[in-house]
Amino acid sequence: LTGNNHPIRIALGLDGNAFSFYCENTYRDMTSGEMDATWRESGIGIQNTQKRLELLFANRHELKVDTMDYKFKVDLKILL
Repeated sequence: LTGNNHPIRIALGLDGNAFSFYCENTYRDMTSGEMDATWRESGIGIQNTQKRLELLFANRHELKVDTMDYKFKVDLKILL
């Protein structure tokens, strides 16, 4: 997406030993022809993030990733 009407919302918090991160941005569906082939075929970023969180913060984190209404949302909570 290009232009000024595509906000990204980021919120960080620390409450005692509980860290929280929230990020939300808009997106649009793209046909295969519009999307860069290497980007379309990788798709491993979220999987790698989940594995790393499990290694570093086993049983002390919660990661929610959601796409709805053309918004991509990530909600992460970690007990430090």
